[in-house]
Amino acid sequence: MLTLIISIPNRRETVAAGNIGGENVPVVIATRKADQATAEVSSPELPKPDYIYVQGELPEKRAKKQKYILIMTLIWTLPTVVSSP
Repeated sequence: MLTLIISIPNRRETVAAGNIGGENVPVVIATRKADQATAEVSSPELPKPDYIYVQGELPEKRAKKQKYILIMTLIWTLPTVVSSP
């Protein structure tokens, strides 16, 4: 006898950030290096990505109406305090 177990996935609760998370529908994110970000990332068989993750640099030529995810690393330099004797 074959037993079939059906599992229904539960969606994690999240807080929406723009159109990502919360009760929004899932988004499609493609990954490209900055020098390849304008390369075609969709085809008739695949969905057009909502966002393209381009690491730390936006491409010089950006597609119109395309959204990009850019991670910026900020380095804070604190002044050095020198106390006198």
